[in-house]
Amino acid sequence: MADVLLINWFAAFKYLSWFLIFYNRRKKDSKPLQLEIVTIQLIVTIIHIEVQSYKEEDFAKRMFIYYYRIFDKYNHHIISLVILTDADAAYRPDTFLQAGWGFEHKLSFPLIKIIDFKGKEKDLEQSSNPMATVVLAQLKELESAHKTPEIQFDVKLTLIRMLYRKGFNKNQVRQLFNFIDWLISLPLELEEKITDEIIRIEEVEKMTYVTNAERIGEKRGEKRGEKRGEKRGEKRGEKRGIKKIAIKMLKRGDSVDDVMEITELTREEVLAIKKEINS
Repeated sequence: MADVLLINWFAAFKYLSWFLIFYNRRKKDSKPLQLEIVTIQLIVTIIHIEVQSYKEEDFAKRMFIYYYRIFDKYNHHIISLVILTDADAAYRPDTFLQAGWGFEHKLSFPLIKIIDFKGKEKDLEQSSNPMATVVLAQLKELESAHKTPEIQFDVKLTLIRMLYRKGFNKNQVRQLFNFIDWLISLPLELEEKITDEIIRIEEVEKMTYVTNAERIGEKRGEKRGEKRGEKRGEKRGEKRGIKKIAIKMLKRGDSVDDVMEITELTREEVLAIKKEINS
């Protein structure tokens, strides 16, 4: 507890991204792994957070390799933390140990298992902490992973609706939506329904928060074009998807700048669509 009291959580920090080459002796090639590291100023502490989604025999050894290579690069105090998102309750690698002839080297690291939050869904739903939504989304994805696309659609839509009820700011909604959208992937026709639902939600709430709505619109054209093998059809589909969103945003009173940000259209293109609506 004394260590916690000495930490100034309001101190400036920065993210360090760099690629660590992990060598596997059984393979000729090397695997580049990008690490996201946070440094907190004053007494510099490097926090390495590793998110692992599957069972790996040598995971603890890999954490040790990351530890000593980060130390070798920065020569600062390091804290290694692990988040496990797999469904195996027994899989909890938290220690790497090498010992012999009186020598011992041990690396132990705290870990959090997402499935340990099972049964606490109500608390997560009521929490205003954005990370509670991340944990809830991961739990829902694990529960629905082997179920029908229609059930996964209901799960995804419920999570998205929750974003607008929790009072998150614009940036938080966008980041959480991007995570949910990546986590739960649906067939094209259901992604189209998700897009339509998002538009309806934002019309009711009078918000323009989600950035990936137009991206899903693009996917409609891309995927249809791929299936048909027609580049022209792909481009027409992309443009129709983007234009549809721009029209709905302008009709509900969104500014030209907001439409440009969401659709990535130029000012001239947005003004042309606005002129069409008013004509």
